Amino acid sequence: MKKIILLLLTTSPVFLQTPIQFELARDSFSLEAASLSGLPSNSVVDVLAGEGDDILYFGTSGGLAYANILPDGTLDFQTFDPSVYDLPEGGNPGLAVQGSVVAVSGAVQEFATGEYHPAGSGIGYSLDGGVTWTYKPQYVAPHDSPTYIPFVWGGQELQQLAVTTEINNVSYDLAIQGDYIYAASWAGGLRRFKFQNYPPAPEGEDPNPWEAVALPMDNETVQYCGAIDPDTFELNPNDPPNGGYHNHKGFSVYSLGDTLWVGTAAGINKGIVSASGCIDWRHFNAQTDGFTGNWVIGFSHQDLIDGGGDAFTRLWAATWPTGGGETYGVTYTDDGGTTWNVPAQIEDLGLKVYSISTRDNFVYLASDTGLYFSADGEHWELYSRPVSADGFEVLTDVVYASADLWPLSLLVTGTPDGVAATQNNGLDWEVHRFWVPAQAAGDEQRFYAYPNPFYLNDVNVVGDAGHVRFVFYASGDSPQLQIFDFSMNTVRQFGDADFHYSADQGEVIWDGRNDWGDSAANGVYFCKLKQGGKSYWTKLLVIN
Repeated sequence: MKKIILLLLTTSPVFLQTPIQFELARDSFSLEAASLSGLPSNSVVDVLAGEGDDILYFGTSGGLAYANILPDGTLDFQTFDPSVYDLPEGGNPGLAVQGSVVAVSGAVQEFATGEYHPAGSGIGYSLDGGVTWTYKPQYVAPHDSPTYIPFVWGGQELQQLAVTTEINNVSYDLAIQGDYIYAASWAGGLRRFKFQNYPPAPEGEDPNPWEAVALPMDNETVQYCGAIDPDTFELNPNDPPNGGYHNHKGFSVYSLGDTLWVGTAAGINKGIVSASGCIDWRHFNAQTDGFTGNWVIGFSHQDLIDGGGDAFTRLWAATWPTGGGETYGVTYTDDGGTTWNVPAQIEDLGLKVYSISTRDNFVYLASDTGLYFSADGEHWELYSRPVSADGFEVLTDVVYASADLWPLSLLVTGTPDGVAATQNNGLDWEVHRFWVPAQAAGDEQRFYAYPNPFYLNDVNVVGDAGHVRFVFYASGDSPQLQIFDFSMNTVRQFGDADFHYSADQGEVIWDGRNDWGDSAANGVYFCKLKQGGKSYWTKLLVIN
């Protein structure tokens, strides 16, 4: 399953042109003892269930977290303390879980050539559900490498472009298969390393080094391991006019039995992995195989029974356009890629699907307009935007990820504005969000607005309006909130009915409009909270 972290969501198709082997022992070692309460970010891009369906892992734009699922289905959120665990810095574009093996990738922003670029910060992996972690730096070639360097694949020496920087070299997705963890990296291509059963290495050498995996070039339909022409092949993620191949730009990877599915900027690759680790590939693309777009964002699968009682596997892929008449959509195959089917309803809606998850007959699409589900893959319904009974709500239509834990009747979604969970198929929601506490400290009380600056048309957008929150310490008195412009004219005021409370914290949501329904102009606004005979002030910058 693949999610794009908020840090990297500004990436568009234009970016194509730029270069656990035992049960978690929570009784003997408490994860909570080395964790921080809550989530590190409200932008939640991945949600995956752990072994036993009693723990969920969350990839966020601020780091890795988890939630213990309590017997009544409620969630106890915790963050892996970065001062304790050796995990990659930044947000988490890739997360994979298989049994007690957990792997997560990291990404940060680095400033170069006058602007910020995404950069890979490595891989962290655990063999015991998160109790202990090992860090693997992002693969980079030595800085003094020639333009091309050799690598061995299938007993052959082939050539690869030397990737000497972490910039644009982000592991966007991970998969666990056999003894290997695979990483789909934009500039780094498809790479893997062994996380278990690797031989000891001489002192000072890496016992489980990164390996480059050969993928078909753009014009290749098939590629057989050990039978590649070394005179014509090169592993090169540059754009084709510069001698490279879009199919060497990795973006998603998914393990299914002895098959590895890899999504790139040039379609879908099906790899049959041999016992020796060699991989034979079949390459599919939108133009010849009928799916909607060549930028493949992520995969999922279902194990189903046909009308005759025979079992089959349905593989799903989320596809985005790279230009040339391609569109957003999803596709599935019931025959291992021989034929691909596109649900017309999803294509007609133009959904930008960030991830796909499944449970039995049900398929969930996390998209730019919400969470859709289907029981047959053709007819889809949209869940309502989560609003809890106490008035707390997810202030976005976007959903990045979902997980359905059927034994607990629990559906959990990750969004840019927190986590939402339902135990009755969306009739009622619990909304979980995390922020700096507005606790009273002596005589000082925190009262603040976020996000600040408030980008009126781009932040927490629901319908045609963005939203900003005001958070304060609730003393029990009836509060009032007034928003003034720079001339101290009242723009908006709020009373009792507009406030929501969680424990001792209060919240007010403003949609950026004045009392007459007009959007606020650019500028600085002064915000006054009156409570308990006292007044508290904060400033908010609005950018329209």
